[in-house]
Amino acid sequence: MKFMDLITVEGHKNLARDRNTGVIVNINEHEVFQARQRKALRIKKSQDEKELINRLDKVEEGIEKINDLILKLLEKENGI
Repeated sequence: MKFMDLITVEGHKNLARDRNTGVIVNINEHEVFQARQRKALRIKKSQDEKELINRLDKVEEGIEKINDLILKLLEKENGI
């Protein structure tokens, strides 16, 4: 999309309509940059949350294994 293909939206200095597609876009570079930063932060946060969930799952699996080993030791000690 070329800047020449844009028509400013009346009453909205930061918005323009693409002549070819009719799509309205934000032409304020600072606002667009900030929106991209917010999106990148959301993606990073989502990835971090998934990583934490995976780590927690592994910890829970480890605890289950430890519990199983303790039960086996107790059974062996008690002659079961």
